[in-house]
Amino acid sequence: MGKGTRDSAEVVRAAADAVLLDDDLLARRPGEVSDGQLQRAIVARGIAQRPAFFICDEPTSMLDPITTAAIVAALRDIAAGGAGVLLISHDLRLLRAVADRGYVVEGGKVTPDRELAG
Repeated sequence: MGKGTRDSAEVVRAAADAVLLDDDLLARRPGEVSDGQLQRAIVARGIAQRPAFFICDEPTSMLDPITTAAIVAALRDIAAGGAGVLLISHDLRLLRAVADRGYVVEGGKVTPDRELAG
């Protein structure tokens, strides 16, 4: 196995670990996993690509609290590493727990969230 392959495998393993995916799930096809497992795999794929900006639309909507916490920790790590993170969610409690600023879209209007004014 070449160095690039080994490095890629390490990146994939670290991304999978960040969202609590085990080796068994990594070997399955999309139709062989639950919606929540597929959602975690999609987030892991994004993490592995090391983007400059990460856009997540409802990344925790189908997840249990423990897995949600893991996703949130991974998103915080991405932001701490210098990447931008746009988190889109109907869960205002989640957004207020993790975001440094936020906006609410209601009735076709976009307004700053008073609790996250930034």
